[in-house]
Amino acid sequence: MLAVKYNCYQRGQHLRPCDGQALYLAERVDAIVLDLVDQMFRQIKREPYDRSIEQRIRQQDAELNRKKQAAEKKIQAAQHKQQRYEEEIVRCLDGQSAFSEATLARLIQQAEAEVQQAKNEYTALLKDNSSRATVQQIRKYYDEFLGWANEFDLASLPRKRTILAQLLERVELGRGYRVRIVVRGSYRQFLADSM
Repeated sequence: MLAVKYNCYQRGQHLRPCDGQALYLAERVDAIVLDLVDQMFRQIKREPYDRSIEQRIRQQDAELNRKKQAAEKKIQAAQHKQQRYEEEIVRCLDGQSAFSEATLARLIQQAEAEVQQAKNEYTALLKDNSSRATVQQIRKYYDEFLGWANEFDLASLPRKRTILAQLLERVELGRGYRVRIVVRGSYRQFLADSM
């Protein structure tokens, strides 16, 4: 019977240099990957959900709210300044202003630019306001990860492959069957050290 092998696409197509072999026995690679994933799942089962991740996000959320309040004040101050200069135009037309028309036009233009810049800063901060959803998403990822850890031992081989496809970004092979698994970023945060 012919043994199933994995072929190194990068090496076979001469896309980049590598220290690995061109062919790897699939059965041996699969066993190593399953062992590494099993170690990872044991780790996630041992370590409880880390609420410090949520705490960091809440701190970032509070900081973002402070920045938004400061940006709102900056918008109001710039709008107030612009309004004062626009009111000064009437005095200028009546000959009661110390400013010339050209000076007022320049000051109004600067104030309009300040208002726009402050609004742009505020808009950028609003785009950053995703931490509440992020806390819920982190919890969802953790629950999903832990669910896979609890299911993996008893799962069929096709189900294990499905779990691995969702959990792993890639598997890197090196000479002598040195295997490194790269966990997707969403799940990597729950591991003490990378595999």
